[in-house]
Amino acid sequence: MPDDQLRLMAETGLLHDLGKMKVPLAILAKPGKLTDDEWKEMNLHPDLGAQLVSDGYRDLPDLVAAVRHHHEKLDGTGYPDGQVRGQIHEMSLCTAVVDVFSALTDRRDYKDAMEREEAFAIMDTLTGRHLEPRLYRRFRELVMDTELVDTPIR
Repeated sequence: MPDDQLRLMAETGLLHDLGKMKVPLAILAKPGKLTDDEWKEMNLHPDLGAQLVSDGYRDLPDLVAAVRHHHEKLDGTGYPDGQVRGQIHEMSLCTAVVDVFSALTDRRDYKDAMEREEAFAIMDTLTGRHLEPRLYRRFRELVMDTELVDTPIR
């Protein structure tokens, strides 16, 4: 991957959930299940993030698209636009893989962190419908690489 694409991927990873800063903390940190109205508000974060990012990155439309579409799913059931396989930018598909892994393996106010093997078992079931298989397999290979397994992520 060219350096400019790697840089774009890193920026996308850092900025993809920027829109959550406009979601009330009471929703983000809620210990229990979200109500339908709370989910509607939470589901606005990709669009809100894309608006924020577009102000500072007008010359990087792929970054804006990746932030906006990181919750799209291959089968069209994602949000905010219900895009399907072939419509979703590859950067969004990459971000989706990492975002799901992070959501499963990070401790949140409403759940404990999950072990990587358990997370991968869940992600295996999402491949093809939600996660792009080629990108997911490559991500899994990188994470499970023996040199990386024992190295803390910083």
